[in-house]
Amino acid sequence: MDERMAGNQARRLLRAEGEHQVSNTELFFDLVFIFAFTRLTRALVDGHSLVNALEIALLFAAIWWVWTVTAWSTDWFDPEVPYVRAILLWVMLGSLLMAAAVPAALKSAAPVFAVTYVAIHLGRGGGLMYGLRGSPALVRSARVAIWFAATAVLWIAGAYLPAAARDPLWAVAILIDSTLGLIGYPVPGLGATTQEQLRIVGGHLSERHVQLFIVAVGDLVLVTGLRFANAGFDAPHSVAFVLSFANAILLTQLRFLPREQRIGPAIDGSRSPGRVALVTSYPQFLLLGGVLASAAGDELIVAQSTGSARLGTAMLLVSGTGLFLAGRILLPVITRRSVPRMSVGGLVVLPAVIPATAALPAYAVTAAVDLILLSITLADLAVARWAARRGSGGPAGQDSGDIAREGWGDAVRPGSPDPTRPAAPRDSGGRSDR
Repeated sequence: MDERMAGNQARRLLRAEGEHQVSNTELFFDLVFIFAFTRLTRALVDGHSLVNALEIALLFAAIWWVWTVTAWSTDWFDPEVPYVRAILLWVMLGSLLMAAAVPAALKSAAPVFAVTYVAIHLGRGGGLMYGLRGSPALVRSARVAIWFAATAVLWIAGAYLPAAARDPLWAVAILIDSTLGLIGYPVPGLGATTQEQLRIVGGHLSERHVQLFIVAVGDLVLVTGLRFANAGFDAPHSVAFVLSFANAILLTQLRFLPREQRIGPAIDGSRSPGRVALVTSYPQFLLLGGVLASAAGDELIVAQSTGSARLGTAMLLVSGTGLFLAGRILLPVITRRSVPRMSVGGLVVLPAVIPATAALPAYAVTAAVDLILLSITLADLAVARWAARRGSGGPAGQDSGDIAREGWGDAVRPGSPDPTRPAAPRDSGGRSDR
């Protein structure tokens, strides 16, 4: 194949100009993470000590990063093209294997988890590099692949070491993997990828984050429903189940308020689109982690509803809610320098739930957490109605007491482009390999 033919082949892998709709292949890809989230929740339920929770968070970070890199890849490359779809199926298979290794990945299955993680990233990178031969984007693919190969040493070496050595190595590896995009994956002799070359369609990434959040909430409904079905339909279990369902509703309501979906304009209107897109992914990690911890806490409370909640159970649900609120606070701070005061207030009073419900039935913990989330929700909706009546033009659903200062650095500027369209031409020379 000559250089011209290779270049034409590479261009066929790219998404059409301005395209931002989520494809059926991407939705199919997300199905894997139903299983992954259920496995992570089960690991938290089976052992919810602080050390175990931190180790599960490490496994979750690796799985989350596989999904995040894939979401970026499908923004540049058309997942409906058979070659790209084959790469996605490779990532799906690897993700299933990683999920199956949880929680044994903290023991005997650590090599399986680590080798699979490395194989996913190097396999995807190698496949894209082969498809991009003859294209300028090949160099950008090489930068990312080189860095994943470098951190592979930490992942695989850690898998064969005791937990005391493995966990720090894996933590450093995931930290490197998930932050190098901020500086463009610099490689001696190859340089670094520019921010413009990392540009993505913000609306597409925003929608993908929303879809993964729905998967996480689905896990909450699934695990509590199964626990309730096995526990019986007496009054205590029924009350606990209804309150856990209310918990899922409130988490979803707070996540889907219009304010939370503003990362698209922030990315598309930025002078550093890749950096802003990456930084806005970190609050998503907290939001998802909060839902998974809440799912484990809700399941345990349904199981323990005939007595008082154990301390570990209460801490799991409260901590999960705290992570969710932290992500909800951080996201507008990044995109608009807007501080959601009601969410901050909820985070402050949340720890009081544990001593306040210590002598009460287990489901009182869920009820107290739901009350805090409901208060934030009602305040948000009240502010939205007030803003609508005044015709202020402010974003509906803005958290009560927001300090509205548009822009995180250069995240949002006057004259920002349409959030459904990329701000720069998306050709093979300006795309990343991620």
